[in-house]
Amino acid sequence: MGLFSLGKDSKKDGGDPTVMAYLEDAMRIKAPAMLIDPHKNELPCNIASIREEDGTMNLQLHANLLAEKGAKVGIVIIVDNMRIYGSSKLQEVKPGHAMVDIPSSFELTERRKKQRAKVNPREGTTVTLLSGLFDGIGITGLADNLSEGGVRVKVENAIEIKTEKKINITGRTVHTGQIFPIVKISKIPRCLVTIECGGRLIYTDVQSGVTYLGVAFEEFKSEYAKAIEGFVAGRCTPPPNSLPPRSRRAKEEFIDTGHSSDSSAGKDKDKDKEEGADKDKDSKDHKEKESKDHKEKEPKESKSKSDDHSDAPPPVAPSAPAAADTAPAPDQATSEASMPTRPVPSPLQKLKRKTKTIVLGGTDDDLTVIGLEKVFLSEGYGKVLRLGIGELIAAPPQGAGLILLALDTDFESCIKLAKAIQSQLSDPAPMVLISETIPPGVGATLDAKAAGIQMLLPKAAKLDDAVFTKLEEMMGIKV
Repeated sequence: MGLFSLGKDSKKDGGDPTVMAYLEDAMRIKAPAMLIDPHKNELPCNIASIREEDGTMNLQLHANLLAEKGAKVGIVIIVDNMRIYGSSKLQEVKPGHAMVDIPSSFELTERRKKQRAKVNPREGTTVTLLSGLFDGIGITGLADNLSEGGVRVKVENAIEIKTEKKINITGRTVHTGQIFPIVKISKIPRCLVTIECGGRLIYTDVQSGVTYLGVAFEEFKSEYAKAIEGFVAGRCTPPPNSLPPRSRRAKEEFIDTGHSSDSSAGKDKDKDKEEGADKDKDSKDHKEKESKDHKEKEPKESKSKSDDHSDAPPPVAPSAPAAADTAPAPDQATSEASMPTRPVPSPLQKLKRKTKTIVLGGTDDDLTVIGLEKVFLSEGYGKVLRLGIGELIAAPPQGAGLILLALDTDFESCIKLAKAIQSQLSDPAPMVLISETIPPGVGATLDAKAAGIQMLLPKAAKLDDAVFTKLEEMMGIKV
């Protein structure tokens, strides 16, 4: 196959845009993923890097993989609360790492019979599980999500009923299929009844030291079903029957192409730059020649016209085209409109501004980021860095005076990105989130503060004097 340039060379044209978009999103937000080996075992993993040119991606494994090169495997990622599956082939296996082919397509693998709704931890929906009245285990926790078929529980406390000793709940403490004769759920939002029924353990999931239990209901009463059905219907939309299209891809792609491909890509870019420079030179020379010819023709034509029409009055230039020529471009108009009218800074304030570094996170073509860069440069700040979200997550600049994130993703993803950036900073920096997906209410503000975000701004808001003063107070620059 390699002798006839088949195999990997056929993948250099790029993968399916929908598949690549979901993979890049999963890598950016570090979405949970699983590698299904030939024996149908699910191994937890994360997407470490993507090599689109080679048609492969690297997975960081959290369990041992027992498979040989060339074996058929499956990839499962959980993005936007959807379980997405794609078939692949194993290319290389190392301790803790595996290289697999990029799946040619994705499909939904999990279709629930009953819809489920997310429960906010602040709502305090508590779940009590008992494996027996006198012997067994008693578990209390908060409901993470709820449906007519079951509940996902975040475990807070667990004790042995007989000895009243605290125990840790793991996959070894309770096994899949464990029967809970008593399942009690109270404080369900917009539901006055307390649900009591039986249940069965479906799965145990441990994430960052926190245990989650999936419990399926048994012996369910009709009045309880109606109560949960009303709660779920008010919070969720019908699930999709197929994978929704995802054509959006980040401008700064989080793709690791390796050293060899980087060098070749750099050479190609240099060639493109040289060709572009040659074309610019040719076009400039052509324009200069045309202008010279036009200037030489102009005196002759003007002389002949002056001889023919010596008594004619001089022409008057129309006013409308001149006004149109002097009108600013739309981008300039929007950026100038967002420029704050600031008072003249004091000498001490000027010195403080020169020592501060402003970091703007967003895409290169985002008008909000471009406008903010002009604002801070015009106000005399010493350094304004415009970085992509991928660069910020990989290596955030230390000692920044202020970090502004202009994001278009959903609010939960914005919070995760902010936490990932703040976790890599030695000294936490003031952070501002600018997004159109900020939900109203106090809950969004509390979640933002917990993630290290001190201010939330919609993209349509203008950077007026009051907002700019608040930003300088966050940086320690008092007006």
